[in-house]
Amino acid sequence: MSDNETIGVVIPTFNSAETIIRALESVLRQTRTPTKIVVVDNASSDSTCQVVENFSTQHSELHIDLIRLEANLGPGVARNIGWEKCGTSLIAFLDSDDSWHPQKLELQSELVRKHPDGILFGHRYLVITGLNQPRDAEISNLSRTHRYWLRHFLFRNRLSTPTVMLRSTIPQRFPSDMWYAEDFFLWTVTVAQTGPAVFADDILTYLHKPAYGSSGLSAQLWKMHQGELAVLKSLAESNLISRMTYISAFLWMRLKYFHRRVRGVFQ
Repeated sequence: MSDNETIGVVIPTFNSAETIIRALESVLRQTRTPTKIVVVDNASSDSTCQVVENFSTQHSELHIDLIRLEANLGPGVARNIGWEKCGTSLIAFLDSDDSWHPQKLELQSELVRKHPDGILFGHRYLVITGLNQPRDAEISNLSRTHRYWLRHFLFRNRLSTPTVMLRSTIPQRFPSDMWYAEDFFLWTVTVAQTGPAVFADDILTYLHKPAYGSSGLSAQLWKMHQGELAVLKSLAESNLISRMTYISAFLWMRLKYFHRRVRGVFQ
């Protein structure tokens, strides 16, 4: 990566007093220290802000900025606000209840250096359960990489937000009116308008919850499904996909939703 590149970390949070320390400590342990960390609090009613302020005081070398919103504006708006506040050439997103491998920023920034034409970068993650534990063993080099074009995203969201690093200069942003699948919207529009995402096979992020939530599963799946369909509709209306592609992806997403519902009921 160029010596002129800088990395900002954006962490949206809401009532995360019990988990935000784990996320911040995983940034503290990074082998490449970010230029700035921006925590955007969505009007938490617990002690989240106090926890962040205490951590910031104890680790002033991290340059943590805490932004307190007066109302919960959703994760997309919070990430956009943090994005602008960072003022860095690269942005990495981390959710307040997830964490990173210690080499995440170092290795992903190296991936950026190797792909100067790339805009959007991601990698694999591991869901932490009683059987799966973080794999913090040193990684000497990234393994295989792939390029995911828009057609790859239409049938599955290829990027989990805490795995993403992107170039901050892109004009696209998270939609302000979506609380579900807002990340899917940004990835698809960015790939459609600027080129493929670069994906590494290595696990550099840990999700400390199921990918679709551990509570209120049915309601959350439905909202996520509606968000995904809204993204498809927006792509079609913007002529970024054909009507035939829209119909095919729509039917596939409907089938996938019902499969998840059935699987959730019988698990």
